Amino acid sequence: MNNEIAEALAKSKYSDLVHITLANTEEELTEDEPPKKRAKGSKSEVESEKPDHDAEPGTREILLTAKLDHENGGFRWMDVSATEDPIARHLRTKIWIFPMLNDDKRTFLYDRGIELAACEVVRRRPPGASTIHALDIGSGTGLLAMMSAKYLQQAFSRANDNLENGCSTDMVYYAKITSLEMSRPMAILARHITFSNGFRQEASVSPSLNGRLCETSIDVVEAHSCEFPPISEPKAMFCTSELLDSGLLGEGWLPAMRDAWERHLDPRAVVVPQRARVLAQVVEGISEYWGPHKVLIGFPNRRKMSLFTNANGEETLSDGSYDREGKKHGVQVPIHLKKFLKDHPMKLLSMPIPVFEFDVSSKDTIPGPEGRSITIEFVPVASGKAEGVIFWWELDIFPGLTYTTNAVVHPWQDHWHACLYVFPRENKDCVSLSPGLSSQLIASHTDSRLHFDVHPIQMNTLRHPEQQHVELIQRDPIVSPRRCWILNNLERSRNIFECVKEALDKVGHAKASVLDISDFPLCGMMAAMLGAAHVTSLESSSTDLPYMSAKVAQVANGLSPQNYHPDNFVVARCHPENLTTSILAANTRSNVVVGEPYYEFLEGHQVQEAFNFYNIFCMLKEKKVVCRDVVTMPCRAIICAQGIECPDLAKFYNGNTRYIGGFDHQVMTDYWTFDQHPISISLYEYDFLPATNIVNIATLDFERDEIEIHDSNRGKLFTKLWPSAYGDDERRHMHDHSRIQAEMLQGATACNAITFWVDYRARTGPETTKSVYGKTYIDHRKYRPTEQVLILRTPHSSDMGPVTIPIHWMDGM
Repeated sequence: MNNEIAEALAKSKYSDLVHITLANTEEELTEDEPPKKRAKGSKSEVESEKPDHDAEPGTREILLTAKLDHENGGFRWMDVSATEDPIARHLRTKIWIFPMLNDDKRTFLYDRGIELAACEVVRRRPPGASTIHALDIGSGTGLLAMMSAKYLQQAFSRANDNLENGCSTDMVYYAKITSLEMSRPMAILARHITFSNGFRQEASVSPSLNGRLCETSIDVVEAHSCEFPPISEPKAMFCTSELLDSGLLGEGWLPAMRDAWERHLDPRAVVVPQRARVLAQVVEGISEYWGPHKVLIGFPNRRKMSLFTNANGEETLSDGSYDREGKKHGVQVPIHLKKFLKDHPMKLLSMPIPVFEFDVSSKDTIPGPEGRSITIEFVPVASGKAEGVIFWWELDIFPGLTYTTNAVVHPWQDHWHACLYVFPRENKDCVSLSPGLSSQLIASHTDSRLHFDVHPIQMNTLRHPEQQHVELIQRDPIVSPRRCWILNNLERSRNIFECVKEALDKVGHAKASVLDISDFPLCGMMAAMLGAAHVTSLESSSTDLPYMSAKVAQVANGLSPQNYHPDNFVVARCHPENLTTSILAANTRSNVVVGEPYYEFLEGHQVQEAFNFYNIFCMLKEKKVVCRDVVTMPCRAIICAQGIECPDLAKFYNGNTRYIGGFDHQVMTDYWTFDQHPISISLYEYDFLPATNIVNIATLDFERDEIEIHDSNRGKLFTKLWPSAYGDDERRHMHDHSRIQAEMLQGATACNAITFWVDYRARTGPETTKSVYGKTYIDHRKYRPTEQVLILRTPHSSDMGPVTIPIHWMDGM
């Protein structure tokens, strides 16, 4: 496989579209496929009527997307270059784009800020200058570039050039905007939108308000601003950007603006936005997002199971980057602050503390690449353990125009959030705070991340203590904060523990040959510590998770050759289809299969996780890697759905908004598909009400290798055995004839979204099962931090009858 493709795939997740541009070599070209050349008179020589988005001459585009492999388990990368629209697929994965554009506050502040900045740019321009070059970093849809063109044109018309600069009344003014966008699909979209709003790559002449002529142009270029050739003289006098994430620095705002001042901007340039401030509050009650660090008890011989990666508990799966002294950094978690404060048992231990200001309005004020560190003394307002901070930022788009991600004081939105910063330690190891007794907040930042810590005031005598140099380790955490949140839930772990124990009881612990087919051997380690004869953990992730899983099992829990017979616990790193009995512990077919289920590549896609577990299990049974009468935990998965009323989702994921900031975005709304493809969100952070009854869509029966599709009118629609359940005829029949509906609840006014989740069942007797997580719909969000949600384009009112539940999007249905 091409190295470039392999590298791109390794960084991707299930829902991603991998877009690769490859250079054609002479060997790859045939007489039937000559190198592409632009026809005479094409855009290379004259401006075409529409933007040209073909691949550059001598290159070819490849679009890859992941599909579940129904015959072998896992997934396959499929070339969808001929069938998928890259823009539509890109917008499906970048779900924050529509909420960002539907944020009226953001649009208003940027619009007004650019209007005021444009006037200042025209005022600052050199005497007699009639051309202004503007730079837009991060095109997006081209919105900020179009605002710049509009307001520069207006500012030119308002300037009293005759009096101030001695210009003639017949002077032609030029506003040239270069808009840079890294993502090819977004660059294509921005060209479409700017074109549809009347902007061309070459200047077009239009009369200004006072009758003079003004030419404007927007050139959208697919490029990283730091790799784009320096703007030639005259340098850009105006720069807009929107390179901000919930953590402020994660999209490269600082290095991009530093480079812009070095290579692209005139010293007199005006930038939008100009400044940002970070504020933080110390809190208790968020340590479950780090680790995982909980210890499960109840095993024979008083053994305990921990999820650390070493014996003393100092290393965890969420460890990632380290500071200059070798201390671990914490983890960052975007959250909806207002709802989080309302529903989460988090305790505020301090008042808001101003931490950093970032000023990018000039070359001299922008922070350097070495970063900064600051120690701030604060007085706690409540007693508790300092487990981390919540932080948010305020953005000065232009003087007097400020946006904040503090949702307590700012209208709700769904693209920029406040963040938790969770310290890398357990509650018992955190600093204790008491009201009135001062402590220290230590804050630092790099070009891409903010970091925090709290120290007792006694450390004030060593403000910057000398420490032995430790080589820095820079890597991403093995598991996400929300995965840590799940693994730290002891109630969930105890429920799984009981289900694994019941599975072993059926075959006898001393006779159990267990196979864990989830990523990360939570169930497999439980089985081993409960006395299973042989345990194999199948680890198919392409990341470092299999290696770290082995460390958790062998180092932290003693399941190693030194303490546990080498044939009794095996970590097998391979793809499911490559697993054979010769790889299993003791080379024995498995009579017990277990799993959470969890798959790193599919994290957040619960329905696909259920199908993947089913595919792997059935394939291994077909290959006789597991016994035909194998006991499985869970024994089945029930896919459920319910209509909900959530005005916030309906507003911010609205696919009918045509005009944003006065500019036509119909080209973009045509790509809106959230009613066809669900988004994965933390629904418990949203205010919503149930709108329909709960319906069971399908049952995946692992014991019988069956998929049962339900129908609201006719009951069970059909049952098929694996793998014939995936035939084209069956799919066509199901889509044509299934009618899954949910009745509107009494008192519900409207349904504007449908949420999907999976209930896993474990067998307790010949005819009885119980929920693996011991949950009902009401409390299942304690165990599933994300849900898959379809947004209805038009709300379904109560007088419209039952709500039809779409099932076409489920990979495997």
